Amino acid sequence: MKKTFVYLLTLFSLLMFSLGSFGSSTVHAASVEPVIVDDNPICVEQGFGYGYKIDPPTTGGYVVVPDYLSINWSSADGVYFNWSSTAGIDAVIVKGGDNANVYTYNPESKGDTGLNAPVNASGKPAAISHLEFCYDFEVVVKKNASTDFSRKYNWSINKSVTPAEWNLFNGDSGTSLYSVAVTKTGYTDSNWIVRGDIDFRNPAPTAATIVSVSDNISGFGEVAVNCPVGFPYSLAAGDTLHCTYNKALPDGSSRTNTATVITSGAVGGSSGSAQVTFVSPGSEVNASVNVDDSNGMSWLFNKSGSVSYEKTFTCNADRGKVMN
Repeated sequence: MKKTFVYLLTLFSLLMFSLGSFGSSTVHAASVEPVIVDDNPICVEQGFGYGYKIDPPTTGGYVVVPDYLSINWSSADGVYFNWSSTAGIDAVIVKGGDNANVYTYNPESKGDTGLNAPVNASGKPAAISHLEFCYDFEVVVKKNASTDFSRKYNWSINKSVTPAEWNLFNGDSGTSLYSVAVTKTGYTDSNWIVRGDIDFRNPAPTAATIVSVSDNISGFGEVAVNCPVGFPYSLAAGDTLHCTYNKALPDGSSRTNTATVITSGAVGGSSGSAQVTFVSPGSEVNASVNVDDSNGMSWLFNKSGSVSYEKTFTCNADRGKVMN
């Protein structure tokens, strides 16, 4: 029994050691496989339009192109790092040791984790010497979607009296209680319209050639875009082309409205979206109702409610049927 106990204890110790080692391991993996390039490659030589070099590799945020591209990167050990950007990045070059890793993104990416320089003679990735982010320019599309629709409210009305009949002697009187109940039973919506602005801005240092612009509403289809120019159109560096759209829709379903610009040349096209949601009606019919009673009273209702009043009947003055 003693020998068996020692054996089991040893197995338990080995198991704890194995689990402890597994739990403390760190895994690094980028979303794309890098290509090792000798020496000191740069973005332009790799076929990309522009590059932004960070040397020395100081972590933090960098404004590359105001109102277009900013980059933020972080590293806990100077070997592996994460990055994010406000515009699409085509590739990231990580220099370390004698070579560099080139991480190419197709389609473009706005962030990744676990990047590193090539493995050196130690069998581990070299420390980061410098980074270069490769990018190009695309027309920036920004749009909005304003909605409008009409709402007609439905009402029901009910009137009751208690008691509804009096049996009186001549000269006697009796008082009845009238109740008027008004109910807002629902509403019917119609005349759904979406309209808005679409801005196409060229952030590049060179002109962008716009071939066409289009607008599409999911679950509906194409929408005409009203622009003050014809196409193709040369949008100067830093300029913005302002267009509008206006379209009636068949119902109030939530949709996505996407505008797209097609270009030719060095400055690429892109798209931008806005949500189409119908929340508050622009016009309301019968939002409130005025109730006139034949006994001379009137009331204004903007929601369901009721009122009560009394009326006295005298015999023989009020003899017969009284319609109220």
